[in-house]
Amino acid sequence: MDPYRRGVLDRGPEEQWEPVRRAMGVTRRLAERVNLSAVTPRNDLASSRYCLADPGKEYLVYVPQGGEVTVDLSAAMGDLAVEWMDPIAATVTSAEPTAGGGQRTLKAPFTGDAVLYLRRK
Repeated sequence: MDPYRRGVLDRGPEEQWEPVRRAMGVTRRLAERVNLSAVTPRNDLASSRYCLADPGKEYLVYVPQGGEVTVDLSAAMGDLAVEWMDPIAATVTSAEPTAGGGQRTLKAPFTGDAVLYLRRK
């Protein structure tokens, strides 16, 4: 983030700020959907070690460099909706629901940083 906090005088071409704007937009839209008052840091629930969760109800997992992540959904009964967010491209991709009740390994459908959002259906 160094280029983004240096100040007005150090700013380069306007295009360098577009990825930051898109990422902030994705974050805002996600914050409007997640029950932020109910989730707490639960890094023990995700192999990436970045997880906010209201166990059994919703899970928000950051996956640096994308790829696979294993999430402990033992507290969740039934199916959970699955969405992958690309914070740089500002895209959201729905995936097939996944079953709760145990460890589940999921893979981002794109390369690069990813955010996984799981919620009880």
